[in-house]
Amino acid sequence: MHVNTDGIHYQIQNDSIWLHKSCNASISLAMSFQPAVPRSPDRNQVHRGQRYSTVMTVIKRLAIFLSLLVFVFTFALAFTGLITEYWITVQPLERNGKTLANSYVHSGLFIGERQLDYGLGPSHEIFSVYREITTKTSFFNKLIWIFTLFFIALGLFWTFIGTVVALINTVIDEKPSILGPSGIYLWCFLSMLSFATGLGIFVLQFFTTIRKNVLLPEHLEAGFSSLNQAELGFSFYLIAGAIGALFIPMVLIFVSNSTKQVKKTNPKAIPIDTTVFMY
Repeated sequence: MHVNTDGIHYQIQNDSIWLHKSCNASISLAMSFQPAVPRSPDRNQVHRGQRYSTVMTVIKRLAIFLSLLVFVFTFALAFTGLITEYWITVQPLERNGKTLANSYVHSGLFIGERQLDYGLGPSHEIFSVYREITTKTSFFNKLIWIFTLFFIALGLFWTFIGTVVALINTVIDEKPSILGPSGIYLWCFLSMLSFATGLGIFVLQFFTTIRKNVLLPEHLEAGFSSLNQAELGFSFYLIAGAIGALFIPMVLIFVSNSTKQVKKTNPKAIPIDTTVFMY
């Protein structure tokens, strides 16, 4: 197609416009109109993203597996603390103002042991906490004893649930829920709260009554005394250690979730101005 206007000659051919003007210098302008061409994504970038995503998945699985091991360890720690007989220890005892190095008392929540020296050699005795509570001769308050047992057992229950959830998530990719990796926060928190409540109740009993006396009436009549001699034993600290250990799964899951996954992006068409000026 040819158009001639005011000395300017336009020629349109194959989607291009050619302009010619009669002057001392001839100028040709070619404008080619082409559609936008999509730019292919960088293969190296895609491969790096895929590798990063795989590494993050492995890290997440590893964090859950380590959480499983910590839950098992915590359960064993708390259960050992519950059944052992060293929640309190008293050694040495006093009799009529004299210190007896071979006389002692230690007790757990179920059983305990006493050894008293009446002057004819030490007398050894294993006693049942429950039996002494029912006969109202125990240094334990019955209601506090029951609540201590309840909250320690409840903490073991939540720890067991956390163990099962961690085990499931090591083999199955659960969606975010109380049964998924995020649920580990909940089970850790409930376990810690239950254990801490049980220990708090026991500490209350310890400083109000146990520090004053852990002996039976007949022992007091014989001149024995445990006033301000009682100390918290290793069984108590095993439960405290279980509380500390439960921070580990929470930290592991937090770290694994805080690392952002590389998202796969679809290649987008990037418009390219293909207008070419020719002089």
